[in-house]
Amino acid sequence: MYQIGLPEVREYCSPLQAIFWLAEDDELDIDNAPISNYSLKKLLDKAWKFDDSVRLSEDQITDILNGIKDGTKKEDYLARRKRLTTGMLQKVLIEAYKKNKYTFTKEAREIIKSIKDTRWEDFDVVTARLNSPELINYYERRRFRYGLRRYVVSPQYVFKHNVGACESITDFTVYCLQKAGYRAQAISQPVGGYWDHQMCLFEMNGKKYVMDNGSPYPKGILPFEEMKF
Repeated sequence: MYQIGLPEVREYCSPLQAIFWLAEDDELDIDNAPISNYSLKKLLDKAWKFDDSVRLSEDQITDILNGIKDGTKKEDYLARRKRLTTGMLQKVLIEAYKKNKYTFTKEAREIIKSIKDTRWEDFDVVTARLNSPELINYYERRRFRYGLRRYVVSPQYVFKHNVGACESITDFTVYCLQKAGYRAQAISQPVGGYWDHQMCLFEMNGKKYVMDNGSPYPKGILPFEEMKF
């Protein structure tokens, strides 16, 4: 755990924080002991819970839909309910809440807020937590989706909406790595036509790597020498 990140730069050890969260949430016991047969992924799977980790009940979904103020929008979401799974509808409603929470009544907003983990809401706090390549890669592959092609948006926008094209997701990666004390920069790979594909080049333990999560099929972390340009 101590080896994740640069101890001389990072604000704290994020894997140890994850252990603390499990204890704080009363989720540590003999059957749920992440230190036993430890792996970073196993620990993060248990401790890093995002919006889609808690499921709304059907009654809660009904209350939220009834709490949509605009009648036309309400009819649209009621129609979506017939063709979407509960999990997919939940994601759609959370996205609508992020865009404009006042689309919903106070009661509906309280239901949505009840499933949001506030540990993941603040950009500065979260990017301080993402203080190693492994942690950034895990977060991006769990959270981000490819979209907004031809538009470059800020790391803050990508963080808030969990979407971006290669340039924007790469900018987020570079921002987090540099904040954590790593040497990192965006590089381009020609893909034909008018477009180049961007990814992040960084150094870790004296070796060069590429992190490429800005595509419909994220590749994660690869040694630089395996890349073909």
